[in-house]
Amino acid sequence: MTRRTGAGARGARAAVEAAPIRLPTDVGRSVGAMPERTRTVSERAKAMLVITVAALVLATAYSAALGGNGWLWFAWVVLGLATLGLVAAREK
Repeated sequence: MTRRTGAGARGARAAVEAAPIRLPTDVGRSVGAMPERTRTVSERAKAMLVITVAALVLATAYSAALGGNGWLWFAWVVLGLATLGLVAAREK
């Protein structure tokens, strides 16, 4: 590969540097797409709380049917602590 020197190389570089960068104003939207709905922290906390309670019910049913499993309860405790952290962060 040969390297271009002289006015041709400088002219090409100047043309690239001078070109304005234009971004579309509706990035990520297509025609007819519904606008994305953002969830508030309280909605996320409620969803996490529902998931945590459902996991508690499933862990209890699993333990009653097949016997206790320490890793199952450890995972539920971690999920519960994450939920408490999310709820505590929401209240601040």
